[in-house]
Amino acid sequence: MVRLPEPEVERRIPRQQRAQLSCAAIFDAAAALLQRDGIAGLSTNRIAEQAGVSIGTLYQYFPNKQAVLLAMGRRDLEETAAQLAAAADVDAVVACLVARFPGRRGMRRVLLETVFHPLLHHQLAAALDAACQGLAPVPEATRYVLTRALLGVLRAAVLEEAAPEPAALARELRGLMARTLAATAPG
Repeated sequence: MVRLPEPEVERRIPRQQRAQLSCAAIFDAAAALLQRDGIAGLSTNRIAEQAGVSIGTLYQYFPNKQAVLLAMGRRDLEETAAQLAAAADVDAVVACLVARFPGRRGMRRVLLETVFHPLLHHQLAAALDAACQGLAPVPEATRYVLTRALLGVLRAAVLEEAAPEPAALARELRGLMARTLAATAPG
């Protein structure tokens, strides 16, 4: 599994249920603020206020807003990685990716720009390799193009308001993958 770097200054790890609930509220508050106001509207004070926790509670776990973003990205990437690892075929890989990205565009935009971009390439390449087992080996150049194409389209879907609806997007991405893989198959 891909590991994100730890925040520059580590704080307490929430072990008790109450602490985990406080961190979940902090993440939800940060996501809501990012969705509504973007990165410019994000501050530790605003996150704490929106989460209904004291600023001291927030600082027990996160030294700054970047650490909150990193922790949110880590959590979201781990969820995505688990879903990708369970994907049995190329269609399941596409379905997983398309399902993860349309919601909460504001939050995902910031996370894509700050955390996800290079790490998802690696995770998607591994999922693609696993989904293609039993088929002809996927050439390195093909894997490179497919992972960048898939994530580029998904990034655009997050950044652009006029993106196709998820079912159409998934259908087109599956077609792109199928045509590309068929073109590289020996025979």
